[in-house]
Amino acid sequence: MFFDRIAIKSFALLVVVSLSLLPKANAAVGDTTPGETKSVVTRTAAPNSAQTKLADASGAKSKTSKYIRIPVFYITDRDRHDDLYSGHRKPEFDSIYEMYCGKAECLIENVANKTIGEKETKLGWSYAAKKDKIPYTVGPIPGAGDKNTLTKQFTGTCVKALTDAGHSEFLVFVHGANNTFDNAVHSAAKLCYYTGRPVLLYTWPSTGRFIQYGIDAGNNEWSQEHFNCFMEDMGRVKASSKANGKDFTAYLVAHSMGNRLVVRAGPIMSGQSLFKEIYMVDPDIDAQTFIHYTSRYALKEEGQKFSKTRLLFSNKDRVLPLAQMIAGGYSRLGQGVDSILATILEPDNFPVFWQEAIDLLKPDDLQPAGEAFAETATIANGFETIDYTLADKGLWGHTIPFELIASLVETGGPGEGLSLQPMGHSKANRLTRLTAWSFKQHNDSPVGHGLRVVIDSKAQPNKQVAGTNVVPH
Repeated sequence: MFFDRIAIKSFALLVVVSLSLLPKANAAVGDTTPGETKSVVTRTAAPNSAQTKLADASGAKSKTSKYIRIPVFYITDRDRHDDLYSGHRKPEFDSIYEMYCGKAECLIENVANKTIGEKETKLGWSYAAKKDKIPYTVGPIPGAGDKNTLTKQFTGTCVKALTDAGHSEFLVFVHGANNTFDNAVHSAAKLCYYTGRPVLLYTWPSTGRFIQYGIDAGNNEWSQEHFNCFMEDMGRVKASSKANGKDFTAYLVAHSMGNRLVVRAGPIMSGQSLFKEIYMVDPDIDAQTFIHYTSRYALKEEGQKFSKTRLLFSNKDRVLPLAQMIAGGYSRLGQGVDSILATILEPDNFPVFWQEAIDLLKPDDLQPAGEAFAETATIANGFETIDYTLADKGLWGHTIPFELIASLVETGGPGEGLSLQPMGHSKANRLTRLTAWSFKQHNDSPVGHGLRVVIDSKAQPNKQVAGTNVVPH
């Protein structure tokens, strides 16, 4: 009883301290970190033509500009009133599957001082002389007419628009909790900015408020069937494109709670090879639930490739431990700590774990150990855990490492001035360990066989490393 009282008091103190440190606005378990993006009013009107001409002229003269306008295709099941997308669910009076679709043009700061060349012009980028009061506009997808609920044709329409512009690669982005429509579009535009590839945004009805984390979780679960429909559409379009000799390459990037949609879509995505690579960034999903889905749905079909899946986590993340508290102390996948997860990701243990899973799932048709080892070796090599603590920013961490993802997509490496080294065994951060101890959950063993982003020993001295706040000496 004495130790129970201590544990309860410790947990209560932990909650009070955590909440007292929260900023007054926009601090949540999700994509947006404190002070990163302010909510703005959305309008569907086209940008003022005079301003656009001025911006383009200014950009042409200086060869660059402080701001760049970037297009993003989106599909959403948020409710819409007076041309505004809210954090509420869309009404389903007529159809469950009809969703809003369109193209948003978002204004972002040109922090890398990029110039718009032929490639960027094909992406639809344009210069902006100054930051508009309305940072983005929304309109119909090219070739879709005035319809904005073409759910079943969304992927096909987008792919056609992209291939017509000469693009064969694009990214699908799914945001996390605490994201308004504005925040989601801005993150998608930044992903496009750094990767230099078109982005299709799936945005679900997150309220964008920390205190409504539970509502976000419910809305995320409600959105699952719509996301499944989106993935089915991806499968149909990919099969059709491949049959016509116009196959495309897609990458999936999901952040925080958005990973729940991705993992729960396992039954739909299994065996289809929809994505070349999947990036699970700070996934806010129960770690052992992920194992359950992996056990059943990661088994590939004959002739199909297993999508390389990269799990990106940060020891600076002080947001996921709050989600861990809400979940009763059970670790989140994005904390990179879980006893069972650490065990199965050991290269020597993975085949054994997989055979046990097969025995449980297929008791009447057991797979020979040799075949299981060959198959699980492929799957084990398809998983890669990366500790990106060095590139995580802000007091609370839990940020999306856009530059790191862009470099991994482009080259497979972390970028100039950085390298990937075996992480070895390290402790989880203090907040994670304290939360696990408070709930008597002994599941905070770090995943020891992965990679860590570190400063390259050959990095140029006194030059800030891209994507970090580090300057080597």
